[in-house]
Amino acid sequence: MGDGSGTEWNMIGSHQSALFTPALCLNLCQWEQTLSAMAQAIHRHGKQWRPVLDWHGCREMMQQQLSASGGLAAIGNIRELASMFMESTASGSVQSLQVTHPPVHPQDVELLLELNRRFPVTVLCDHFIHAETISQAACERNQTVGLLVEVNPGRHHSGVRPGLDGRDLALGISRLSGVQLKGLAANAGTILPDDPDSARRVRSVIGILSELKDIIERDGIPCESISIALEGDLTPALDSDVPTEIRTGNLFNQAHSPGPARSPISSEPILYVLTTIFSRSKLERAVLDVGMSLLGPVCGQPVASVGRTASHRMLPDVEISTVEWDQTVLELGPGSRDLIIGDIVELVPVQGAIPLQLFSELFVVNGKMVQERWQLRGGPQQTS
Repeated sequence: MGDGSGTEWNMIGSHQSALFTPALCLNLCQWEQTLSAMAQAIHRHGKQWRPVLDWHGCREMMQQQLSASGGLAAIGNIRELASMFMESTASGSVQSLQVTHPPVHPQDVELLLELNRRFPVTVLCDHFIHAETISQAACERNQTVGLLVEVNPGRHHSGVRPGLDGRDLALGISRLSGVQLKGLAANAGTILPDDPDSARRVRSVIGILSELKDIIERDGIPCESISIALEGDLTPALDSDVPTEIRTGNLFNQAHSPGPARSPISSEPILYVLTTIFSRSKLERAVLDVGMSLLGPVCGQPVASVGRTASHRMLPDVEISTVEWDQTVLELGPGSRDLIIGDIVELVPVQGAIPLQLFSELFVVNGKMVQERWQLRGGPQQTS
């Protein structure tokens, strides 16, 4: 076993079972096919895909997502990935960036304008103060920044109230210099497949945006872009003519199907954690060397599911009993009680974005052989 500290340089080219555990692994074939399926599904419906990049902090994954989306991207906090986007400018991989958290701190506004100087940036805003702040800074630098009015569709997070409040904000933005209203945006949340309530919620969000778009355009203000953020089943948004782009990107959420973007290899996880059995205190119990510190907190839902051993032996009657800070306890059925100390087990995270934030490295596996090692933002960063 190991501590995931970045000492596994000699493991490249080895079978995954040789990795020190716990180790976070990416199934390269599954990842690439899922990216391709997502892009094809969205583009086939005449829409643009704007993947969200700041939930993993991995340069290699970011570049692959940008390649699949044609250079479109979205981020939350502009400070998180500013240096990555600066580096990407030379290669021309970024064509357009959407910032979903409007910058408030002066340094963030400076970063925004520096990026906008290199490629077009649009910012979601739900208050006139956002627009006014960006307008003033952009005018000082002789720039124009695109803005999207973010609408609250009933989730009660960020977003201006639809109707008159949205119209008034759009009118206010249209009168400012240094900014240009590009359209509207809203977050529809997670859409579960075959869930009528989820589908109705998306249709309601689309209806709200469509109505506000008509109101704004009657005032003579162009509204060319309708951006909808959602995770899970994209079908309700893809089937509508209203959205022009889909903002989604967490392809590792195993809790629900990604709808039409599901990879053809549906039985294979994209992301998994290799973990070693270090205790067999009872016949029906095994303890793994990974816990909440790397899988994420237990909030009334399972953090992972047990798949199989690293050597591909399926474990159909194994269940997670408890997850503690640095260990996970398994309950073993009759068909799995021959597991021994030292056996390596694959855990599939339910919320894949959480381990990507907590681990410091990601091992790229192709055919169960370790092909590359990618740095992640989470955890202590290593140097070569």
